[in-house]
Amino acid sequence: MIITPENFPFVVTLAFIIFTNLLSLPFQLLTRGRDTWLANFIIVSGVALLLDSLIMSNEFGISVMSNLLGIDSPNLSVTWTNLAIGVIMIIIGIWLQNKLRQRIYVFNMYGVVPRDISDEKAIHELKIAEYKLKEHVVNIFPILKAGCLENGGNKAICDHIEHESHKFSNRAANKATCYTGMAPLPYTVFAGTCLASANIQRYLEFNRNDGERFYELKPQRWWNRVCLRSWQSLEVESTSNILSDASEVVLAISITSRIADADLTQFGDINVVRIGLAKPADNVITCIQRLMEYNQAICDCIETTIKKMLPNLDTVNIVASIPSCVALELGKNIARGGNRLTSIAVYHFEAHHTPKYKYGVYVNGSKKGNLVQ
Repeated sequence: MIITPENFPFVVTLAFIIFTNLLSLPFQLLTRGRDTWLANFIIVSGVALLLDSLIMSNEFGISVMSNLLGIDSPNLSVTWTNLAIGVIMIIIGIWLQNKLRQRIYVFNMYGVVPRDISDEKAIHELKIAEYKLKEHVVNIFPILKAGCLENGGNKAICDHIEHESHKFSNRAANKATCYTGMAPLPYTVFAGTCLASANIQRYLEFNRNDGERFYELKPQRWWNRVCLRSWQSLEVESTSNILSDASEVVLAISITSRIADADLTQFGDINVVRIGLAKPADNVITCIQRLMEYNQAICDCIETTIKKMLPNLDTVNIVASIPSCVALELGKNIARGGNRLTSIAVYHFEAHHTPKYKYGVYVNGSKKGNLVQ
């Protein structure tokens, strides 16, 4: 390229951008800039434009450089343009750098069929950048399949969940995290009690009835609240037949399907309090607002409604047909409730087993982690 007074500013600018990026290359490599190389390039280029604008504003320096190159002193009107573009590029680069450095931490509790969020299909459905994904898998089914819950298997599962939950909470401290899972209800609620301090803001649910796909609950935004009017409310059914001197109660929660009276025969004459939707359905929860509203209704039922009816209450037995996101949030709320809540046991349903609720696990108090005997 022949340097002329007309292209002199462009040549100086280009030379500074190239030279500055070459100087910063070792630093970018040392600071693991592989994922953020584009953002780093934009920032360094913006800095080069700023330096270039300062140098080109120095008339003496430009005059010396022009004499050395044997050309007339160029028009320096481009200086303020370089300055403005440089500032804009630095701002864009910093924003992009922060965006690229974000990671998505997912706590995944396997179901009978293990499903990873890191699978190509799931990543495509959830529109997650693969390099951002940090998946923490908890698989308790090898112990469950061994069929030894009474002989130390349940303790091994609870210890494993507690250990992995604490490890995940420490790993993702001060970061927004996600939850997904299809593990048995008692252990999902138990995991929720262990994750009470984790900053779980996103929930990934699995839809078996619509192409077997993952979907994310919509975030809590003010413009989404207009949809609240069309939601079914979680209602407590009539409790007129409850014996007020009872110390134990069964809380039946029906969100995805209705819990039949015939399935509760193993609880004998224990009082039953029902809370649920008039028309239960799979995947009825599609956004965070609905999740939080339903969980608050369940907690109010336990802490207020049932306690007022049963002043001598000692144990709440929870049987539920609910999504995994509700189960985890329920566990978090139970942990936050502390000593305000009585002993709570959560049961696992199996349609082909007799009795229907095969086993239960205490999720709070001094019995936390124990099988229901």
